[in-house]
Amino acid sequence: MRIRYVMSVVALALCLQARADIVGMWLFEEGAGDVAVDASGRGHDGVLMDGTGWGAGAYGGAVEFDDTGFIEWEHHEDLSFDETLTFMIFARIDAITPQEWVGMPRKENEYTFAGHSLGATMEMTLWLNIGGGWIGQIPAGGVFPAHGYGEWHHYAVTYDGALVTLYLDGEPAGDMDVAGEVNKTDAAMRVSNSCCGGRFMEGAVDEFVMANHAMTPAEIAEYAAVGIEGVLSVAPRDKLPTTWARVKATRDPR
Repeated sequence: MRIRYVMSVVALALCLQARADIVGMWLFEEGAGDVAVDASGRGHDGVLMDGTGWGAGAYGGAVEFDDTGFIEWEHHEDLSFDETLTFMIFARIDAITPQEWVGMPRKENEYTFAGHSLGATMEMTLWLNIGGGWIGQIPAGGVFPAHGYGEWHHYAVTYDGALVTLYLDGEPAGDMDVAGEVNKTDAAMRVSNSCCGGRFMEGAVDEFVMANHAMTPAEIAEYAAVGIEGVLSVAPRDKLPTTWARVKATRDPR
């Protein structure tokens, strides 16, 4: 199973290398070890730290977190952005602890796509550091639909240089006018353990994608509905991801 999985990731990497817009794609299908392989082909593997493990996800496997676990990525210029970006992640957030925010991801003094505790419920927000100062929360508090813990959801955000739009399960869930180039640093990127003495989540994450352009609402909705493999498997034959439709058949079913 492990060999077939590695072969699939390598083939997927080859078919995505020419897509400059995808800067990182993590399927979290490894099932063992402390490395989350970047399936985009750019080599941005994440390292599982402290209280992390492997479990069942929205599609196949996932990374599980206790209240000390996190994933860390070394700084690379690909993980910094100018005026356009897309972040997408499936997550089952069981708790945000011990503070009320957790980055999913956070790159210090650049951006944080953050889960925010509202007591018995939670919302998602984005913060961007533009011109050396944080802009947020985006959208304003109370705009993003409050929802309960312990359920799988697809969270996404896009920034096109003029507008930030957040999505919940493929549906627009709040926006805000924002303009300017995102600040750049040499900070590591993390999911969980994201700042300020320890901002953690308990739960799991799956199918994390980062792109350096703003995906359309239709694209976001498709990823939310069928997952990465579903999107790539139905792409037209003249599109590069068609290769993955042939490759995914080599993977063991879960």
